[in-house]
Amino acid sequence: MSEEPDRYSEALAAVCANVPRMVATGSGPVRRLHVSAGDVSVELEWEVAEGVSGNGAGPPPALAAEQPVAQAGDSELHYVPAPLVGTFYRSPDPGAPPFAEVGDFVEQGRQVGVLEVMKLMTSVEADCSGRVVEVLVDDAEPVEYGQSLLAIEPGGPGEGEGGAAEDPRGAGETTGSA
Repeated sequence: MSEEPDRYSEALAAVCANVPRMVATGSGPVRRLHVSAGDVSVELEWEVAEGVSGNGAGPPPALAAEQPVAQAGDSELHYVPAPLVGTFYRSPDPGAPPFAEVGDFVEQGRQVGVLEVMKLMTSVEADCSGRVVEVLVDDAEPVEYGQSLLAIEPGGPGEGEGGAAEDPRGAGETTGSA
């Protein structure tokens, strides 16, 4: 039973350590902050400025400003978003080759990174097939929910300027196992 309070204490300490950073991402004063320990919960609510419409969904304006801005000619790019707040890793282990490099063809569902959240690892997968044209986050960098991690030019392996080059890690191969 003594293990339970320790687990909650560690989780609460991790949440509290990140509260100032979360509060700083808002565009104004925090209206409400709720922190729990049992089954860990954090809720932040910002005041809505007058004249601002919307349902409150989406990241605060400070986070939206960090998203890559489409430039002329890249309107066809797709951005793989971070599914959680955490630390992004491009490879499974230090010194190992990255899951995906610029120029690699990735299939929808292929792992392109890992997010560490409170010592738990979560797979980051490509949500469309195409060629990686830019890696937007360095290895071991903290990321926010919804932050763009990779830019992908959607299409098949034979499309685009890269041709049908094989991925040296065998990502384009089809095998009987997942």
